[in-house]
Amino acid sequence: FMYENIYCVNAGIEPNVAICIVLGLVSAFAAAALGGLIFSFLTITLRTNQNVTGLTLTIFGSGIGNFFGGSLNKLAGGVGQVTVTTTFRAYFNGLVEKLDAVTGSLNLGTLLFSYGLLTYVAIIMAVLLRYFLSKTRTGLSLRAVGENTGTADAAGINVTKYKYLAT
Repeated sequence: FMYENIYCVNAGIEPNVAICIVLGLVSAFAAAALGGLIFSFLTITLRTNQNVTGLTLTIFGSGIGNFFGGSLNKLAGGVGQVTVTTTFRAYFNGLVEKLDAVTGSLNLGTLLFSYGLLTYVAIIMAVLLRYFLSKTRTGLSLRAVGENTGTADAAGINVTKYKYLAT
């Protein structure tokens, strides 16, 4: 919002879509990391109940989101909810039409390219995380910590470090 409405308007340029997406994702990841750090400190170090802590952080996060969302809505002139509805179909339209023509009523092109960016990112992350957890030493150590902390500790794995990094 600030990039589009302060920087670009003052400079008299059109906002770059890629920069808007990256800024939004980085901001979301930073907020999630902060929430994860708070949750980790409370549950791992202070040993509070995970259910109560998670529910409290969820309510707190919703309140923060509503507060800042309402403020941004007022700054934007009450335009309502901002959504990103760009799909990859717009970028791969020729390929989509060719695949649909080849596959007939199956419409494989439409099936593969009609989702938003985060759908594809989630699929790629799931594949990479599957590989990480089942094929790497760090991933196997993380699984050991999750299954039995006592056994992982006896094997020389720093349980607290793995819990913090995973959360």
